[in-house]
Amino acid sequence: MENTRARTRSQVLELFHHEGILPGGTIPRTRPHEGHAAAWVKRPASPHMSSMTAGVRSWPQAQRAAPSSRRASSARRETADIVIVGAGPVGVYSAILLSRFGLPCVVVDKGDGVYDLEKSMEMHPRAHVLNVRSMELLDEVGLYEPLEKEMPPLDQWKYFRYTTSLIGTEFGVIDHCDDGDGAYSNLRGSSHVFACHIAQPKLEYHLWKLARQSQGIRFLTQHEMTDIGKDGDDLVVKLCPHPPPSDAAAAGGAVDITCKYLIAADGSRSKVREVCNIGLEGKRGIESFVSIHFKCPELAGRLQGKFAMLYFVIACIVAHDINQGEWVAQVPYFPPAQDGILRAEECHELIAAIIGAQPTGDVREGGEEGSNVSSGIAEDGRPISWKLCSWRPWSMDAMIASKYSVDGRIFLVGDAAHQFPPSGGFGLNCGLQDAHNLAWKLAAVLRCSKSASVLDSYQVERKPVARDTAVGLDRDMLSSMTQGLPASLLQSFSTSAKSLTQSQSLLQVAQSPLSLIQSFSKDPTSPPASSHNLEKMLKILLGTPMARAMQRTVIERKSIPLLFPEHDLGAKYPLNEVVRCGATESTGTGDSTSPSLGPIGKSSLPAGTRLYKPSGKPGSRLPHKFLRRVKDGRVASSSSWVSEHAVRLRLSPLLAQRPQFVLFLVGSTKSIQCWVDSLGASDFLSVNLGKLALGKRAAVASTMEACIIGVTGEESPSGMSACELMVDESRGEFREVLGMQQEGAVLVRPDGYIAWRFVGSALDLKEAELRYLASVLT
Repeated sequence: MENTRARTRSQVLELFHHEGILPGGTIPRTRPHEGHAAAWVKRPASPHMSSMTAGVRSWPQAQRAAPSSRRASSARRETADIVIVGAGPVGVYSAILLSRFGLPCVVVDKGDGVYDLEKSMEMHPRAHVLNVRSMELLDEVGLYEPLEKEMPPLDQWKYFRYTTSLIGTEFGVIDHCDDGDGAYSNLRGSSHVFACHIAQPKLEYHLWKLARQSQGIRFLTQHEMTDIGKDGDDLVVKLCPHPPPSDAAAAGGAVDITCKYLIAADGSRSKVREVCNIGLEGKRGIESFVSIHFKCPELAGRLQGKFAMLYFVIACIVAHDINQGEWVAQVPYFPPAQDGILRAEECHELIAAIIGAQPTGDVREGGEEGSNVSSGIAEDGRPISWKLCSWRPWSMDAMIASKYSVDGRIFLVGDAAHQFPPSGGFGLNCGLQDAHNLAWKLAAVLRCSKSASVLDSYQVERKPVARDTAVGLDRDMLSSMTQGLPASLLQSFSTSAKSLTQSQSLLQVAQSPLSLIQSFSKDPTSPPASSHNLEKMLKILLGTPMARAMQRTVIERKSIPLLFPEHDLGAKYPLNEVVRCGATESTGTGDSTSPSLGPIGKSSLPAGTRLYKPSGKPGSRLPHKFLRRVKDGRVASSSSWVSEHAVRLRLSPLLAQRPQFVLFLVGSTKSIQCWVDSLGASDFLSVNLGKLALGKRAAVASTMEACIIGVTGEESPSGMSACELMVDESRGEFREVLGMQQEGAVLVRPDGYIAWRFVGSALDLKEAELRYLASVLT
């Protein structure tokens, strides 16, 4: 056998090329939402790959025989139940959830595993909005309070402002929490938490910190996945060092991990998706931008009383953290006339125009690679300086993977599964919810002997949500990130801009978008104006159809929304299509509805739907109401009680935590006791110590249970010991929002979604309902 240490550098590189580690060049380390220009372009599958079985791809034997035999001799072999590829926020959150259910996992990442918050903040900023549902999920693992303490006050980020420059004249402002569209009160009344504006690196810092403290999570860093094979029913995840070793002596770092399941959280350029030959469907190139990251702490003092999350100036300016001076400008460009390539000098000119300053022309090195500092004289006559950190072109797409799972063993989550326009942060938010949906199902199979068919429900449930989100964002938010203009005006702008010649610079177009539209309205062949004085242009445009359209954008709130209640909390899972994981409404109720899945491009959400409507129907998120526990008087949200009881803690540390359902019995204490007695007397079910489990006539043995919680409207209930008892603090609203006039039962899954509902008395239960309820636990 050839000695690896004796190989020359060229031989090692050749080996890595054949093994796919260097398929035409090294791949820079990225995180989800980073490197958008490349991330939104589907990478073609390697020509060396051929189909293996059921969509899993591997190297053809003829081509890989020689190199793989050499690799096999040096690859370290390991085993794990679950491998997670990618240590971005979705990957690390997945690991935390699995640890919560007692499932060990290995997280593979190209990084060095050392999370430095200060260095991370220097990276190109990504998502910055965590919606209400995501904050509910993060609250389950104890991160809501730490994140809430770090985010700026609501008054600093609830506004979108329309100005001539950041420190210039303001001609419009939208307060997204003034309840002008009802979205703010709708969300406030629908959850015990609220949205959060925080830079993604800070979220990642807290996730990494929690993951390091959690049991069963092992990070395998400075490795990347190159291939997936099979060993019987198990997967073999092939890993190689990243970056590739520079000498032969270090070439022995390859690892083969045999595992039962693989979670792909490796971002929009997912290697797992490529290896599995999974395509993307949807819309590409909705809009194109150059993202410019710059720092200017001095703006915090100049913007007192004018703080906002977004500023529409000559582009959409995102204030990631005003106090720390973190800014990102999304400057539009129009291919194919423009390619979005800017020099550093042009970026500085754009930043100066955005701030409202005349550049002085002096640029000095900022002390780090790719960064430099410039300065100018602001409109108020005072000097101001800024640092250019990074810039990159990217394309706004709305794409989802053609399938979310392969063989019931490989699952795509986060950006590997979907790519959305950036507003609302739905890429990250949907990714966290993907992980939350999947984790309890893996735990149910591995810890509770639940049928593996429950894993089929992951794609059935999550893919339609992604489709509705992609279509909804495309439909509702194409009102543009350039000046927040209405869609029709933007379309005219972009169509005209495509007639520009390559010699006309992006700088001219970006600095004078309003002047450009004005000039095109007079002469479509004329070049854009190059004036920096946007305030003067606005005055010229007053009274024109253009200006009136822009004023309507503010007055009628037609700009990009900040809050999306329906997309945020209104996801409904089609449980009647899910195998043994909850199904149609129980016999006799007849009010089960499921969203139409439809092809991409058609949303199951009606046009204009924005507000969230709580529902007690199966497939809906359990509505929020405050419930008071009788034994200690503690008050918490109904969703909080579910998350606390969703993990069954075992007395012995040798026995792992297990997921469990929560069964709410709603009514008077007398009717709740009747429910407990009826369920306990069933041949299919049993009740013991407040737990619902399978009975003596169950077809299979299972350890998955449901914690029983009684909910009554009585002020001082007593005499109940068969279950944990709660008092409805909303005076009957919890019962009403569940769709019950007097009494009934609701079975809630570990992820907070309703699996089954029965409206009526326990005396009305038939054998079919009891048999079905037992089937949910198997």
